[in-house]
Amino acid sequence: MRTFAELLTEFTERTGISDAELARVLNVSRQTIFRWKEGLVEKPRYREDVLRIADKLRLTPAERDALLLAAGFPPETPVVAAPETLPTVQPAPPVELVEAPTPRAPESKRFPTIPRPAIALVAALAVIVGGAIIFAAMASPRANLPSAAPGETLVIIAQFADSFKPPAPTAVRRFAETEPVAALDASSRLQAALEREVRAARLERVRVVIFPETIRDAARAEQIRQQTKAAIVVWGTPSAEHIAVGLAVAPAASRADDLALDALVATPCDAPMKIASASADEMQALALVALAHLQLADGDFGMARAALTQALSRPVQEQTTQAILNLHAGYIAQMAKPPELGAAIQFYSQTITLAPDLPTAYLNRGVATIRLNDARQWQSDLARVLALAPDHSDARLALCWAHALDKQPQLALPHCDAAVHRDANARSREARALVYAQLGRLPNAANDLQAFLDWLARQPERLRARYASTRAEWLQALKAGKNPFDDATLERLRRE
Repeated sequence: MRTFAELLTEFTERTGISDAELARVLNVSRQTIFRWKEGLVEKPRYREDVLRIADKLRLTPAERDALLLAAGFPPETPVVAAPETLPTVQPAPPVELVEAPTPRAPESKRFPTIPRPAIALVAALAVIVGGAIIFAAMASPRANLPSAAPGETLVIIAQFADSFKPPAPTAVRRFAETEPVAALDASSRLQAALEREVRAARLERVRVVIFPETIRDAARAEQIRQQTKAAIVVWGTPSAEHIAVGLAVAPAASRADDLALDALVATPCDAPMKIASASADEMQALALVALAHLQLADGDFGMARAALTQALSRPVQEQTTQAILNLHAGYIAQMAKPPELGAAIQFYSQTITLAPDLPTAYLNRGVATIRLNDARQWQSDLARVLALAPDHSDARLALCWAHALDKQPQLALPHCDAAVHRDANARSREARALVYAQLGRLPNAANDLQAFLDWLARQPERLRARYASTRAEWLQALKAGKNPFDDATLERLRRE
């Protein structure tokens, strides 16, 4: 069988289509086309690219299927083997036999006689169909889901459309009447854009793969991220012109020692961006956001900030998407070591101007202004979070901390109680211990701080090393009847 390189070279020379024109159709570089023709790269990675080549080169169905087979993909038209030509056998002359008559079966028990050639044809078809099913199962991406290897950074991009239907044997169109070509192409284009950014940033051992199904919500994306050990899962729900895209991101290594106020800073990744599937600039902006979070995970805040700056410079049609790009930029500024709180607040303020109903922007700006001791601003921001999401437990905990640091325990306690009630672990009991101590309820404070220390003992070593000794000292002071939370300690907690 002829190779893909041979067929592609022949077909392009026949039609006069240049490598540059073919590259534009496929959204790849001219070097990619050259490598395919020279056999330096054996074949395209995606079947859809081969089909687009066939369309552009105006191949006949037979030529298209030959190109698909050379690339290692099943043909569009199922191949049915022609039955072998059997030698003609002359019938033997009849021989008269005299035998006893055979009793006839009742009408209800008679079966039609099936000619042997028909049986052979049915068997052949069964073999072909069975082989096709096995081939499809082997070729199916579901058979081998991605998983991050040790030392590898895995990024998963979900399909941005539902699974498409295979064509009928006589169909002329590639898919069924509803043809999600643009959405399917969007996944591949995002993969290519992110791979280019990863190479340009010189990140090593990063693999970007397309997941074999659509992921429509953040919870499912996070579940897949944990199962595959991926650093990022890009998920989305397509519409006629846009894809609402979100990211599930692994906690950055820089957040391994976050407690108190730092632990309250919310990731912006759950807020979906509307990306125009046909816009190269918006795809590039999305790729840069993902790159920024990869760099943030490595602790490279400068490069992460630069990636978000580039993303913000891209022309984006949707105002909400522009708002969320600012939200990501604010988050990275706030997570920097040391935090760039002034820049973070500016980004969050721009987010709120463009999209005034995003609780994450108000929460994160509120936490930043608690650190800066701007009571008027954090009170306004956290109140707005609760107006948008009354059960927001982190907003309650932020108010608990803020009032406690301002030595207003009576105002803090209801928020502390609400946060502890909603908390699945004992993290929030540290703040309530502080409030109990300010109220003179030292046994209650000791109980809460002990519960917090028990929770801390189950956390990673880095977290224990940073916090355990000081909290143990506070606990000893509380048991001795003393309040360890003096002004210096409160100020240190505000900066922690």
